[in-house]
Amino acid sequence: MKQSVLAAMALAMTTAVAVPEASAQEKNGSFFDDFKTLDADRWLRSDGWTNGSHQGCTWSEQEVMVKEGILELTMRIRPKGGNPYTCAEVQSRERYGYGMYEARIRGVAGSGLNSSVFTYIGPPLGVPSHDEVDIEILGKNPTQAQLNYYVDGQGKHEEYVDLGFDVSKDFHHYGFEWQKDYIRWYVDGRMIHEVKSDKLPSHPSKLFLSLWSGSAEVNDWLGPFKFPEERPKYQVDWISYTKTGEACLFPQSLTCKK
Repeated sequence: MKQSVLAAMALAMTTAVAVPEASAQEKNGSFFDDFKTLDADRWLRSDGWTNGSHQGCTWSEQEVMVKEGILELTMRIRPKGGNPYTCAEVQSRERYGYGMYEARIRGVAGSGLNSSVFTYIGPPLGVPSHDEVDIEILGKNPTQAQLNYYVDGQGKHEEYVDLGFDVSKDFHHYGFEWQKDYIRWYVDGRMIHEVKSDKLPSHPSKLFLSLWSGSAEVNDWLGPFKFPEERPKYQVDWISYTKTGEACLFPQSLTCKK
């Protein structure tokens, strides 16, 4: 089961003006962000809504912070928006298309929790088609990654990959290369999954980082959630997007090795 953005009606609150549809090759250029600060021109902090009844917490900008060059997305016990907890998400203001998406992240362990990096576009953002590419860490099994994609609202492409390590113990380099006819997912420079198809996401999309807990509605997917003794903390060292055909931006990038 996959619910991360499927009910994202409230995302309409994050966009003032819808933009015309365009080929995924036509949109914004490359960037590398090492979070010396949270660049308000690049990132928007979600605040005051949820993505649907499957979400057991409410987005709060107070759960997003930068500390010593690390972006931290956290949770706390604080009633808001009809939920007992607040949680965290940042989303890009711009939309990006074909290319390499990379992030060095430390995920979160714990039943009921989801820490993720993904692209999304859909009706709440003024585009009829729901397209999405995901890397999700389900805290109930922190030694796996769930990989997925949506095309025109059709998902059910989940792939669970054993990583050989606990994602909550240290930072690791995750990425996916999204092209017209294939998507390849990577961890620490190793390709862990590939899909080839003539029906893949094609619409320029916003880039998201999020930490959230599920409601009882998704216990079969995420597991039941009980707030842990130690406050959940999803950490991001850096994130980048390299547009197809552009030079690699930093030495560790997968695009430098291609």
